[in-house]
Amino acid sequence: FFIEQNLFSYTFNLRGTPDLILENKHINNGCAIVVDWKTYKKPLGKINDAQVISYSLIEADRLFVGKSFSQKVKKVIGICDDE
Repeated sequence: FFIEQNLFSYTFNLRGTPDLILENKHINNGCAIVVDWKTYKKPLGKINDAQVISYSLIEADRLFVGKSFSQKVKKVIGICDDE
């Protein structure tokens, strides 16, 4: 697992620092859980959703090197049709 790791994706032009990433590169050709803790009580909005999705895209870029842009996006949104 990784804690507070700075991640960069040149594929998606993103940079982020998720709180925690649990990854296993050996299950289904790679899988990960991306966690971003929020400690305040106000309702979470779409900005926070976008932040976690961005972190997930960066992690998908790390795990699925060599796969196409669309294949990485499909993995993040839950479409698992490996080609």
